[in-house]
This record gives sequence, structure tokens and C-alpha cells, in this order.
Amino acid sequence: MSKTQNIPLMVDDANGEKPTKSEGEAEGGAQVMLTAMNNYQTIKDEKKVMMPGMSVMSREEVPPCPNYVYVPYYIFMLGGPFLLTFISYIYVENWEEYLVGVGVSVAMLLGLGWIIGAIFYNLCGISSNYTRKIGHLGLFVLPVVFAGGFDAWQPSEDDEQPTSAFELNFNLSDAYQNIIIDMLWAAYQSQIFVFLMSRPLRRFSNYVCGDTRSKRKLRWCNCCENMMDAFERPEDRPNHLLWLNTQLVLYYVGLFCLSFWWNDIDSGVQVLIPTFISGIGDGLAEPVGVKFGKNCCGRDCRYKTHGCCSKYDYVRSVPGSLMVLLSGYLGVLVAQSQYSTWQFVIAMIFIPPLGTVVEAKAPHTLDNPFIAIIVGVAATSILYIPV
Repeated sequence: MSKTQNIPLMVDDANGEKPTKSEGEAEGGAQVMLTAMNNYQTIKDEKKVMMPGMSVMSREEVPPCPNYVYVPYYIFMLGGPFLLTFISYIYVENWEEYLVGVGVSVAMLLGLGWIIGAIFYNLCGISSNYTRKIGHLGLFVLPVVFAGGFDAWQPSEDDEQPTSAFELNFNLSDAYQNIIIDMLWAAYQSQIFVFLMSRPLRRFSNYVCGDTRSKRKLRWCNCCENMMDAFERPEDRPNHLLWLNTQLVLYYVGLFCLSFWWNDIDSGVQVLIPTFISGIGDGLAEPVGVKFGKNCCGRDCRYKTHGCCSKYDYVRSVPGSLMVLLSGYLGVLVAQSQYSTWQFVIAMIFIPPLGTVVEAKAPHTLDNPFIAIIVGVAATSILYIPV
């Protein structure tokens, strides 16, 4: 019989307050013990399971990155817009209109980041397990969707018979004509969130506006710390930004590599299939799993998954995986015009379950890159089936 091991951990309260040592202790100085299935128990497994709201340290205790990481990253973030603007000027036909669309997209994403942090998290007290997944759309979906051009999502005025049921209302056939450059701008837009949540900028914004836990009125203008509140899961400390940025970089590197293939076959709309599965499906998986995973149809429908470079395990759920499956059907439906009738049937049969299995088996916080690459390759390969 294995020896029982008591693991001291901290829990964020219902309002998302940062835990302190005193909050992690019961009366009389005894530390609260936590495990996988309830808020007060002991862990018998050698591999500890981190549940939503649990943490091993406060945000202030997370060690900073060395300066040789911040300096080149800040140079890249400050110089990136000039380089991408120059590339757009050379290769995009209507580059002025294109760049205006990029600017509007960035403004909308920044507004979304502030709203979910200041309003949803700090004012309304919504848990970060929910606000983070709203921001998930801003990181993985909206940059790609907006990259196709706003005209693509406006009602169609063509008198021609639509090539798919979805194109009855939208002009997707002309979208993503600059898919390679679209993916470059989408990747940069996603990095803006990580840039604003980096420790040097958060310290500066806390100095100017005050921390979001302070009483200063300017704290509501502290975009950096409000975004951090909305995106950070306590159970991911101290690896929150590392894991977030790792999956962002790998996700967009995967889409960027695939964009050359899509550009070659003139099928940029294919990008929406892995985007919908990884963005919408995985974005809904966590809040649905937190809400219904523990008591779904009268039983616990959660299962463990391992974390990358971590000694802890984490949990996913069957209801959450169901959201990934449904988003797969939606993604294939969006790209229906790219397939023949039988190719569309094959895609509907195989792509959604494939995305669900990939999301379920991928390491914690690294499911999006695997979905982007595996689902993207599979969905595009179906175009070569001679039916």
C-alpha cells in the first residue's frame, strides 16, 4: 500500500483574490490539504493533481525571467509593426485598406483584454477559468478571423448561387488571399497580450496606476495587470506566461508553415478548421468542464492529463471534450466550399473526432499547437482525395 503524502497548497477565493500564506492556513496554523476530488483531502498518488483554483505560490513569488530574455523580446515587439508594415506594402495589393483592418483588429483585441480583466474579473468577480477562455478567443481565434478581412464576414450581395450553405450569408470565397501575411499579423497580434503581461510592463503600470488590488481609482486603467488577472490560472504558476507563450508561438508557427501549402492550392479558408477547433472548442472546454465535469449525468466525468515540464497532473472533462467535437463540425461546415460533396462528408466524419482526440491527449496548455498542425494537415489532405 502506498504511503499517504500530504501536500500543502493554496486556493484562490471565489473572487479571484491572490492567495497569501495566511489564506492557505486553517485556524491554529494548520495548512489546508488539497487533492483531486475535493477541497479538503490528502493526495495518495505520487503524481499530484492541480485542480482549478489551486496554486503553489502567489503571483508575486513567481521568479522573473533574466534580462537577456526581455531585451530581445521587447526589441522584436517594438520593431515588429514596422517590418510587417513594410512586407504588407510590398506584397498586399490594397495595403492601405489592409493595414487599417489590422489596426482595427488590434484595437478590438486590446479592448477585449481590458474588458475581461477590469469588468468581468475584478468588477463582477467572474473566475479566471471563465475570463481566460474569453481571452482565449482573442489569442487564437479573432486574429485569424479578422485576418481574412472584415468584408468576408459581411452579408453577401452577390446574385450568384452560393457554393455552400455557409456562404449563403458570407463572402468567404474571397477571404485569405494573403494567407501567409495574414498569419504573420495574427501571430504578432497575439503576442501583444503576452507583451503587456510581461513583468517589467506590469511593474511600470502598477507604479503609475496602482495594482488592481489597491484602492487607487486609476487601477481600472491598469490594462497590464487587469489582463494578467483575467488570463492567469493560479494552478499554472509559476509557468503561466511560459506555457501561454509557448503554445502561442508553436500554434502560429504551425499555421504559418501550413499557410504556404494553403497559398499554393489557393485554399486559405482551410485555416478556419483548426482555428475553430483549437480556439472555440478548446476555449469552451474549460468553462464547460469546470461547470459540468464533476457532476455530469450523476457521475464524475473528469480525467487526468499531464503537464509539460511539471511534476503536477491536471484535469480535463468529457463535457469539455464534447465542445471540441462540436466546434470541429462547425469548422468543417465553414470551409465546406473548399470540398467536393464526398470530400465534405469524409471531413465531417473524421476531422471533428480527430480534433477531440488530439485535444484530450495533448499535454496541459499545449493542445492548441497539436490541433493546429495535426488537424490542419488532415483537413487539407482530404482535398487530394479524388472523389
